[in-house]
Amino acid sequence: MCHCVIIVDVDAGLAALLGATVGVVGTAATALTTAWVTRWQVRQQIEAERQGRRDLSRRDAYMNLFSAVTAVRSALAETVDALGAQPVSPDKCDELFSAARRLGREWDAACATLQFEGPDAVARAAWPLIETVNQQCEVVRNWCAAVRRGDAAAAAGNSNEYPRLSKEAHDNMDAFVEAVRAVRSTTSGYTP
Repeated sequence: MCHCVIIVDVDAGLAALLGATVGVVGTAATALTTAWVTRWQVRQQIEAERQGRRDLSRRDAYMNLFSAVTAVRSALAETVDALGAQPVSPDKCDELFSAARRLGREWDAACATLQFEGPDAVARAAWPLIETVNQQCEVVRNWCAAVRRGDAAAAAGNSNEYPRLSKEAHDNMDAFVEAVRAVRSTTSGYTP
């Protein structure tokens, strides 16, 4: 077995130059790596903050629509209760229905915000709810008009239609809430 050892005679100046070069390269590599990692971390932080703001904005849009629909449905139910009272007060019914219509303006803004904030899955789930509550409003408006005219047959027709629409609105509200939960439970639901 032969062991060979190579001995290189390096003067002090060359050794210092090689050492300095290794030090500079090592420092530069460390600086570049640190800069890259820092940049990556800053981008991640910015994205997380942007995501958080979008999540809060969407949550507010969901809650605003939910609250507006609930308020309109409560006002409609109060109007229906007044329509069922004996004797029926057309003025009281008109007053209550007007309150429901005023609340409807709030829900128009909530619908617009929801369409803007998205995502599409929640917006698609909101439309059947919105349509059903609009139908409820129309039935109650027609019912109030029939009572004011003294048209018992038309009033009875609307009184029979309202419970079906009320159940449908309730089911659509449940579907909307489930769509919101599904989107909020996944990160893929928050993509623009």
